[in-house]
Amino acid sequence: MTGGSKTRIPDLLRRPLLSNFLNLGFIQVSNAVVQILLFPIIIHVVGLDQFGMVMVANSFAALGGLVTNYGTSLSGIKDVTLHKSDSGMLAGVFYNILFTRFALAVLCMLSIPVLTAVGYHTEYLLLALPILLAEIVNPLFFFTGTEKLFIYNVANLASKLLASILILTLITNPEKAPWVNFYLGICSFIFYMLLSIYISRKYRLGKPLWNPGEIGRLLKNNFYLVGNNISVQLQQSFFLFSIATLHNPLLLGAYSLCDKIVWSFRLLLTAFSGALFPKAVRLYQEEPALWVRYRRTTNKYLAVCFITAGIALFFTAPLITRVLTGKDDPLTCSFIRCISFVPFVASMNLLNVLDLLIKNRYADIFKIAVIILMLTVTTALLFLKFGSVYSFGYYPLIIELCSIPLYLYFIRNSLKFSPKHD
Repeated sequence: MTGGSKTRIPDLLRRPLLSNFLNLGFIQVSNAVVQILLFPIIIHVVGLDQFGMVMVANSFAALGGLVTNYGTSLSGIKDVTLHKSDSGMLAGVFYNILFTRFALAVLCMLSIPVLTAVGYHTEYLLLALPILLAEIVNPLFFFTGTEKLFIYNVANLASKLLASILILTLITNPEKAPWVNFYLGICSFIFYMLLSIYISRKYRLGKPLWNPGEIGRLLKNNFYLVGNNISVQLQQSFFLFSIATLHNPLLLGAYSLCDKIVWSFRLLLTAFSGALFPKAVRLYQEEPALWVRYRRTTNKYLAVCFITAGIALFFTAPLITRVLTGKDDPLTCSFIRCISFVPFVASMNLLNVLDLLIKNRYADIFKIAVIILMLTVTTALLFLKFGSVYSFGYYPLIIELCSIPLYLYFIRNSLKFSPKHD
């Protein structure tokens, strides 16, 4: 490695990457903070049991959103980054992604009768559909690829604030609990649609046209990627869905609350990953050894940040429980302590995932996803069969710990097919 190479990593970290992270971090933090501030208010109005059902429907909508997104939140960033100076290519990327998402969203909606048949509440599921619709027109990939996120930030924050006002004003009793997800989703849909119209006019993308051949290639190329994304979501949500079938509302409410705390930390990790992705692609293409060095350095900073966060979460669990639920709930407090170091473990795997992404090792990512999905289902069933309710909080930590050695194995395996660098 040359001396000049050693000086490039800090420069890349300080300017565009830091700007992207602050912008994406603002998006994710605003999403997390607004909803976390709403949690205690919602719980106090509708009760912890109804809150659990709201969060189950929210998680189903999020899972459907991942299928709808089909990995385009990452592959779209790469395509926009590479073609942002060519309006013709840019139009193809943008509209093909939107049409693909629309078709997949329709398929997801067809699953509602099946979910209703196995015991999930139809009203909650139907009123969560706007969350799925919002994902169709969510243009985050475009603004991230062009590295111009200010407008998206403003619109995203405005949608969350409007949703919060509607929830605080209109959710006045437990019977109205299913409408929480509706207001969250419909506000996002409206603002994302306006942003998509803005993109079309600003970048002169022309009339919406779609190319069946390009959509087919997108579906093929992103198949492995979406498999991984669904697996990651199920790592966190499958056990929540399973608990919902036990018909224990207070247990469901306590676990769903902790599930959302983990989700909030994942939003920060997603922000960092999305901010890093465009630069990581260019960095790896320029000189893979730079990426290796940068990954090692960044992991050290992530470890310090998330170990500190985990310690704070563990010791403040009783206070967090009182703030969010309005009472001293031993089960919720126990769950919070169990999941306190899940964000740290997840952060240690973040750049491993990115490493395989920038090497286009989608098949490896899919293989890992399949293995983790099997572990997820098996572990959940074992907990439900043999575990006490107080042990349920350890489930996400166990699944997250299993992910790291799998990714490290496939990263080492990928080095056999690429130049080796220190």
